[in-house]
Amino acid sequence: MIEKMRKALDAAVDAIGGQPREGQIEMAEAVANALSDRHHLLVQAGTGTGKSLAYLVPALVHGKKVLVATATLALQRQLVERDLPKIKGALEKELGRDLTFAVYKGVGNYLCLQKMNSAEPDPDGEVLMEIGTLEKDAKRLRAWAETPGVSGDRDDAPDVDRRVWYANSVSGRECIGKDDCAYGSQCFAVNAKAKAQTADVVVTNHTLLAIEIVDSHPILPERDAVILDEAHEFMDRTTQAVTEELTAARVERAAKMAKKHLPGKAADAFAKAADNFAEALTDF
Repeated sequence: MIEKMRKALDAAVDAIGGQPREGQIEMAEAVANALSDRHHLLVQAGTGTGKSLAYLVPALVHGKKVLVATATLALQRQLVERDLPKIKGALEKELGRDLTFAVYKGVGNYLCLQKMNSAEPDPDGEVLMEIGTLEKDAKRLRAWAETPGVSGDRDDAPDVDRRVWYANSVSGRECIGKDDCAYGSQCFAVNAKAKAQTADVVVTNHTLLAIEIVDSHPILPERDAVILDEAHEFMDRTTQAVTEELTAARVERAAKMAKKHLPGKAADAFAKAADNFAEALTDF
């Protein structure tokens, strides 16, 4: 595998107009050996080593499904929008087979058709429709969502106010699941995961990997190996993923949402409790 990987690395470096680097070659060989022999590997490499190619090329040569997890969306986008597209053609020619890659993000990064088309608007939605600019944003987002072939990914969506996006998306905990959703067959998040299931390399983030590990619930595509980029960030990302934060704003939002479904006295009591909680935090 090492000889094949070296040729593939040379082709990839040529494809991006780069030059061979000793550190990059050493790291790529170590990654190739780890994938082939199925053992863990910890790599520390300095800036300018060319780390991305040093693990992407062995991962693609490996021939089995590999998951790459990054700490930041910036690196995630770099891999999927720049690095992988640039080397894909060269590696396909070198390896003699088609290569596929995909990105998989949390549910909140995809538009939710069920929420967008819900007869019961989001509490903030009542405010949104009163404001001309936000109403225009909401209409643009809907028009985009109804365009055939769109991904539903926030990065691909029109640039709209974040309140409009939040009014039309859900978190992983809020999602009711494909089987119970009227729009399950059209779900953007479900379709993204289905695409990722068949890809050679899937790029995701630390948070989703951490949630899967902690919850012992498979939310990411099946894979033969995992490459953890920006690994020094993983502990912090894991802590964030499994830690709940209760803020005054969240309690107040919950009180507003509950107002539609609770009797008057109960709703008033909830709202008062939210105010008391906010005051307590301020005093604290």
